Amino acid sequence: MYFDVDTASLTCASVRGAKVIFPATSYSETIMLPFESMMVPAPVGYVDILRAWYGNDYMTPKRIGGEHDYPIFGKAEQLLKQYYKQNNQEFPEEFI
Repeated sequence: MYFDVDTASLTCASVRGAKVIFPATSYSETIMLPFESMMVPAPVGYVDILRAWYGNDYMTPKRIGGEHDYPIFGKAEQLLKQYYKQNNQEFPEEFI
């Protein structure tokens, strides 16, 4: 259970198998951030949290697999490449 107790840190023991300690201030407030077409609440220390989970380059998209296989993405990529080819344009490498 959670208790209303002052503490300097919070622990998340499952970040890539390592014990990571976040300062309690990371979760002391929420801020609103844009996400697609809406605003969502996020912990004020979301940058530190994302860096712990995904590394310092957490904003760089990576194709590293996932928990599910989404065949729709493969089809969408195929159609996008076909579109670029039909319009005599080079397919941007950052899409891959």
